[in-house]
Amino acid sequence: MISQLLNFYRLYLDANIDNVRLLIEENRGADTNYIYNWLQASWELLVERMILQPKNYLEVYGEGADLYGSSSRISFSDSLPTHRIRCKSKHSPTVKDLLSGEYINPNDLFFEELVGFSDGYYNIQPPFNFVLCKGITSKDNKVLSTDYVFRFEELDFWVELLQAD
Repeated sequence: MISQLLNFYRLYLDANIDNVRLLIEENRGADTNYIYNWLQASWELLVERMILQPKNYLEVYGEGADLYGSSSRISFSDSLPTHRIRCKSKHSPTVKDLLSGEYINPNDLFFEELVGFSDGYYNIQPPFNFVLCKGITSKDNKVLSTDYVFRFEELDFWVELLQAD
């Protein structure tokens, strides 16, 4: 179900982002914060509310919104995430990361956002046929975040309950 819902969201972004961008540019100029706000609001309504019960929340989508300072959410801005979306390979143990060209096991990675991909790097442009995933590692008491980009059709997704502190 999660993979189907993310595919729906991917198609929604493909169909709407250019018109939303045009509307924002006509009324607000080239302020990219508004597109992030729209992405986060759409995520909360079209994905989060479809898969989680009330008072449960996903981690923010991509950059998140920039409306409330301390929160990157649009709705329930004081709420902390209770769940996150994880990635897993659909067909084989490893999948080609388009940023490094290496084959990676995506099963330990976290979903970040749907992206476009051109000239060797990801962007927020249609078609959203790619997935930005994050890998979190610790080295010398430092937390390192690494970006990975995979083709959407090579991954499946699942929802993980976050541990309460």
